[in-house]
Amino acid sequence: MIEIILVSHGNLATGILDSSKMIYGDLENVSCITLSNDGGMEYFNEELAAFLDELEVGTDVLIMADLKSGTPFNVSLVNALERKEKLAIEIVSGLNLPMLIESLAIRDDLSLGELTKRAIEAGKAGISIAKK
Repeated sequence: MIEIILVSHGNLATGILDSSKMIYGDLENVSCITLSNDGGMEYFNEELAAFLDELEVGTDVLIMADLKSGTPFNVSLVNALERKEKLAIEIVSGLNLPMLIESLAIRDDLSLGELTKRAIEAGKAGISIAKK
């Protein structure tokens, strides 16, 4: 099963995970690591690094970040590059609930690369305007 890690500024990732649990119930292999004003970038990096280092060699990981080029995204990228011999890690930005829900529904049936593509498609498709 592909490990999914949600990363964000503040509690956005935690809120999205809580919302997805309303639909799916308890979830396996889905985690949140958030950047807070209290801990800052160093604490966030330590938490992410420790989490990734606990995963088994060869684990596929999809990291969903809130904002491209934001600290959670950038720190995730550095950690992914540092562990490229141990883990297969893809990182997408634009974290939203449709992206996560779709990924949870299909992650057991797809490769990491295909799941990454589908997560992006679902995230984009989840953005629309209500029409009268």
